[in-house]
Amino acid sequence: MPRILGMFIAAITAVLLVAPTVAPAHAEAGSRDRTSVSDRALPQRPVTIWIKQTKATTRGVYVKIGGKATAWKHKPVMLQKKRNGVFRTIDRNRTNDRGQYSFRKFLRTGTHRFRVKVPKGNGYAASYSPVAGGTVTS
Repeated sequence: MPRILGMFIAAITAVLLVAPTVAPAHAEAGSRDRTSVSDRALPQRPVTIWIKQTKATTRGVYVKIGGKATAWKHKPVMLQKKRNGVFRTIDRNRTNDRGQYSFRKFLRTGTHRFRVKVPKGNGYAASYSPVAGGTVTS
């Protein structure tokens, strides 16, 4: 019996060592995911985002975009806007003592989608907030 148990453990170990790694659900074929294999093994930091309208004009609205990056004090965050199907960094800021950040932007009429990227560091992989946004009408 101990020999069979030893063979079973050896077989399971061999399968685990040889088995191919599975890509995350968000990594589709041909995507622009540039994270390395070692980055995917790191945990992601929780990031929140919110958008609040501060002033409306005839050409658009002024908004405040903010949120919190847990355990990320006095560190950089990047505001990204989706354009032509790709998120591009449009502004940078740093978090405060509590990990909170904010941006002020003027949005013209149209649909806008934003997210915040927190770069990798302190044992965490690069993390992203959920996508937030909406449509501005005149």
